[in-house]
Amino acid sequence: MAFRSHEKAVEKSEAIAEKKSYQFEYKDYKTLELKQDFQNVFMEDLRKALRFYGGNTRPDKDPSSTMYLVGLQETKGPYYLKAHYKYFLKYIQNSQIVFSNAPTPFWIEIEKASSSHLIVKACFSMSDKESKSICDAKQVFSLDEQEVPKEFVARHIDSRVWMRRFETASFWSSDKFFDVYGSEDPLYEKNSYRLAFDLDSPDFIYIKDNTLLVWDGGVWRKPKNNEKTSSYPIALIDQLSGSQAKMIFWDCSGVFSKKIALSVKRSSALESSLEKEFSKIRQRSSSRITCKLGKKTALLKEGDWILKTSSGWKVLKKFDELEKYLALKLKGELFVFDRIEKKQGSCVLKGRLFDAMRTHYQTVRIPISKKKKNNQLHSKKNGISTKMADSKEEDFDEDFDPDDFDDEDEELLRYTHNL
Repeated sequence: MAFRSHEKAVEKSEAIAEKKSYQFEYKDYKTLELKQDFQNVFMEDLRKALRFYGGNTRPDKDPSSTMYLVGLQETKGPYYLKAHYKYFLKYIQNSQIVFSNAPTPFWIEIEKASSSHLIVKACFSMSDKESKSICDAKQVFSLDEQEVPKEFVARHIDSRVWMRRFETASFWSSDKFFDVYGSEDPLYEKNSYRLAFDLDSPDFIYIKDNTLLVWDGGVWRKPKNNEKTSSYPIALIDQLSGSQAKMIFWDCSGVFSKKIALSVKRSSALESSLEKEFSKIRQRSSSRITCKLGKKTALLKEGDWILKTSSGWKVLKKFDELEKYLALKLKGELFVFDRIEKKQGSCVLKGRLFDAMRTHYQTVRIPISKKKKNNQLHSKKNGISTKMADSKEEDFDEDFDPDDFDDEDEELLRYTHNL
């Protein structure tokens, strides 16, 4: 008895195993010449016909219900067999041996298996109509594991929709923005690689070595805590490196598997040179600067995110813009203004520049220019200086000179709200 569906194989095998005895009338097999050497002929034919292609190798397998993949030469297959159950056989035309759905005098039983071979007990038993034994022979032999034919793998793995889903998949190295600044996503783990199936609307699965994925409802996902996964096709992230993601796929039976390797993508090198694009940087307080961004001007404060778009640099101010950037629905190189540093008596603008997919970043330090005091300007603009110094909204740095605020800077501030 043999069945292509492993679920049906278990169900029908157990049903037959419940029967206590089998009696066969001699007349059903009167065409057979029951000579002593026929037993040997049957055993020899069986040895030549049987093929062992391996067992359930899934990491989540249940040892009590493990199936083994067995084939018969020149017949359809392969077939899922379970240990310690009878599987009946019969001869057909051209002396071929095939599995039978009905009891026959011939059967095999899998006694045990390892990763490389299968121990099979073959039996040939016949009784006459008075239940008197005519022939009763048993033989135990070992089958070495053979490579699963490619056509079997193509049928059970390659053609499946869950396998084809990875044709559009892309792996990315860890999200450096989240690694540096953290993430509120509970599924995110630091230094995790990212798996996406649609970069136009990426919904990343964060993965590491030995991450298990299940195919459920038309999508790949991580299993929940303590979730039983044996009824799903699965994929195991076997090994991640800077350039490759190695994976192993299994069907539900666990006897068909396939290994693949996909490239880990990285964004192209950073294109922006902030030392050139951020010019005329002037400190306005302990946490604020004014500068030119390309052809535009801006007032920036610590913690600002400045995104490079097709039309130039843009300060992300709205919550919706920040959310879209975090979800990679807004893409582009991003500069994060971390803080103003004092270094050897000079002030430096410090931040990080991230590539579009946030696979790497560059730490940036740009000197902040400081004008020399002009006594004449100091007297002329004394009113402005007093007003700015008295402001409660700004915590001015002790090295900040409000008299360095010229007409061009006033124009810069008026442009800021248009960015």
